[in-house]
Amino acid sequence: MAEPAPRRALLPRRVLVWVLLWIGLGLFFASEAAIRQVPGGERGLRWLDALLVNIPYYLLWGLLALLVVHLCRRWPFGEQFAGHLALHILASVAIASSHLLLAESFFHGLRAARGQEIAYSEALVFSFRHNFHVNLLTYWAIVGVRQLLAYYRGLREKELVASRLKEQLVRAELAALRMQLQPHFLFNALNSISELVYVDPAAADQMLVRLSDLLRKSLETNGAQEIPLAQELEFVERYLEIERMRYSDRMRWTSHVDEFALDAAVPSFLLQPLVENAVVHGVGRSSRPCRVILRARREEGELFLEVENDLPPGGPAPTRPEREGVGIQNTRARLEQIYGDRARLDLDLRSEAGGGGIALARVVMPYRELEGLRNV
Repeated sequence: MAEPAPRRALLPRRVLVWVLLWIGLGLFFASEAAIRQVPGGERGLRWLDALLVNIPYYLLWGLLALLVVHLCRRWPFGEQFAGHLALHILASVAIASSHLLLAESFFHGLRAARGQEIAYSEALVFSFRHNFHVNLLTYWAIVGVRQLLAYYRGLREKELVASRLKEQLVRAELAALRMQLQPHFLFNALNSISELVYVDPAAADQMLVRLSDLLRKSLETNGAQEIPLAQELEFVERYLEIERMRYSDRMRWTSHVDEFALDAAVPSFLLQPLVENAVVHGVGRSSRPCRVILRARREEGELFLEVENDLPPGGPAPTRPEREGVGIQNTRARLEQIYGDRARLDLDLRSEAGGGGIALARVVMPYRELEGLRNV
């Protein structure tokens, strides 16, 4: 199978970084050899000699390190820990020895070119005595670094998988909540139409046309969890057109929307259940004209949405119901899922002199815009 194009494009850069890493180690130890002061006042190697010794020495380790990394993949420290540990011990001895043999072969040729006559076997014995244990440590250092990187990569992959699973769960829960709202709204709309079928067939027919248009608009969101406030307000207006035909002059609808809030991202179907509650519990229970007021404003990085309605006079003092309806429950749950504790839904009931009162639903949430919308 061919390697993906992005990984092939990164290969030259990775090779360059790998080579520079080992050259850097060579320079580090070359500087140590050049400035070393031995007892008796004898100085260390000259800079040129220190570079000629250390840079090839560590570049060779760079090549062998690739083999070490391959062996780490082939013999991971997992279920077969003891067996793979034994194989790594044998490999460390073999690779440490191979490195010294290859390095001394290079240095022997270099010494011959410079006219230095030192027996290869003598130099090899000296190198084994002074560098073999360091080479073993180098092998295990490479293994250790590779294991740490693999462990870190594994943690990152687990975090990504957990994050994706959490995101999928949230999306599924939000979709379920949204699907609960739509049948609830549809049932109420059809109930409104059924009340007019025999009383005013023409009006019922118009309501069906409006409902069809409303459902088409809801499908245009394509399952999006967030839409611009302007689009949500358009959906609410379509819903109110249906309710106006049902309640005629009894409903007094007013909206006060800050134009600087129209691009705000809001959960789709956020306002509809709040407006529906205002119509059903306000206009639907009153024999007199009843106000329904919607307000939207942007203030210091937050979006404020309010739906207020009159409560019918003559009844008992308004009290909070023991159990909230489906629309309110789902609205709270969706706000919590999307925004956590940065959003809230407050309900306020106030009595007025002479009976009746006012019900107010207020949503406070972070103000932000969806990608692709203009910046205010």
